[in-house]
Amino acid sequence: MPDTSAAGPLRAAASLAHLDGSAMLAALDAREISAAELLEQHIALIEARNPELNAVVSTDYAGARAAAAEVDRRRASGARSGGSAGTRVGLWLDDPVAPIDAETRAVLERFAQRLEAAGCAVTPLASPPVSGAAGIELFERLQEIELAHAAGPDAPPVLVDLRRVWGDWQEQRRIAAAWTRVFDEVDVVLAPTVPTVAPPHSTVPAGERMLSLDGAPHPAADVVGAWSRLANVGRGPSTVVPLGRGGASGLPVGAQLIGPYLEDFTPLQFAVLLEREGLVAFEAPPGW
Repeated sequence: MPDTSAAGPLRAAASLAHLDGSAMLAALDAREISAAELLEQHIALIEARNPELNAVVSTDYAGARAAAAEVDRRRASGARSGGSAGTRVGLWLDDPVAPIDAETRAVLERFAQRLEAAGCAVTPLASPPVSGAAGIELFERLQEIELAHAAGPDAPPVLVDLRRVWGDWQEQRRIAAAWTRVFDEVDVVLAPTVPTVAPPHSTVPAGERMLSLDGAPHPAADVVGAWSRLANVGRGPSTVVPLGRGGASGLPVGAQLIGPYLEDFTPLQFAVLLEREGLVAFEAPPGW
């Protein structure tokens, strides 16, 4: 049972603001405080200070209390709970124009299971805010707009349909707003980075190169960057992490952790926690 004496370093709510996450986790590990109690101190600070600071614009106390209770339950049962425990992870593995091969899928699904075992709440992303050819085409048009905007004064004139430009910007805003709603329910989204492990070296020109995914040929230029394009349309940050080697090829497989707009530190910090807990690490392929 947690120490209920007043001597614990986290007993006074006023002291909580001066401790970092590592110190809080150490106190949890030492059973000086429970996750539920620590959460209530955070809530008390938010309620006391936020009316003046207006730093927290949205809260989910019910969801946070449920997650804290689950962390305490896992700790009481002796289950392993590191700093990543309680993180809400959306799982996004499918898109009609962004295929992944069976080897890559197996590694990502196995990693999702390891996240669950570590105390994360993993939920399939049923309705991604962007998908399919429309999402890829929007990314390409936005890229063209950005290139035209960045052209210097000596560049040749470029004809731009202003109605289309405005419409594309509005569509990107709509997608970004939809991602914001997704991140009301999850903290990060786990998705593929590329469709397969590194292919054999090819001297075929990039525009003509084909990539075999489970025996089916795909234009490499279309599928290699598809997941990056889809993730970038919503303007959210992405952190790539190594998941280990594929079961068939023995080559490294990675994934991306997508975070909310302007919250670059969210996927980065989650990746740091996963590395500390031994859940992600680079594994060199045989012979390297």
